[in-house]
Amino acid sequence: MPTSRMQNPRVTKESHNVNDFFFAKIDNTVDNSLPVEIIEEYNNNMKEQANNYCFRKLPVCVDFLRLAISQSVSELPRWVW
Repeated sequence: MPTSRMQNPRVTKESHNVNDFFFAKIDNTVDNSLPVEIIEEYNNNMKEQANNYCFRKLPVCVDFLRLAISQSVSELPRWVW
């Protein structure tokens, strides 16, 4: 049978100041209680996602995807493999 210690979370607000490191953002509404830096980081992240920033840093992947979507559905498995 597990001890009560094993059933407790490993990181708690009391044991570590979690609020200094993690923020959960569930929707795109602005929460004025968040630090400005977090709101700016969120907005920057949303812009990068909209522009496929990370994906575009890998031009070989972009080219592969363009070629893959130009294949017919029936030919795609053979083309990929």
